[in-house]
Amino acid sequence: MPRPCPRRRRVVCGSSAAARVRWVSLPPSTCVRPRNSAFFGVTLAWQIMFLVIGSDPIRYRSAMIPSMLEKASFIAMPVLYTLERVTATWVGFASMDATWLVLFLIAYVRTPKEA
Repeated sequence: MPRPCPRRRRVVCGSSAAARVRWVSLPPSTCVRPRNSAFFGVTLAWQIMFLVIGSDPIRYRSAMIPSMLEKASFIAMPVLYTLERVTATWVGFASMDATWLVLFLIAYVRTPKEA
């Protein structure tokens, strides 16, 4: 039986981390705000999309563009940090997404348009 791709393993770990935060770390349902549930739902949906892209990068090359936009969404964090609206922890998370954005850009450029 073939071993799973390390890339797929990382995405699965990201998905499980997002799910764990959603279902374990949040307060009881009386205190959960709808926007928190929506945020985690969107996060899990993107983790699944990353799995789909990783399964066949040539076929899903066009899906890399919205994936890059998703990673670029954290670009506001340094500005918010400068305005003292978020802590430095958020800037750290934003730098991880910036790294993934660069890696997605490299993958997009290096992936052939058609097989």
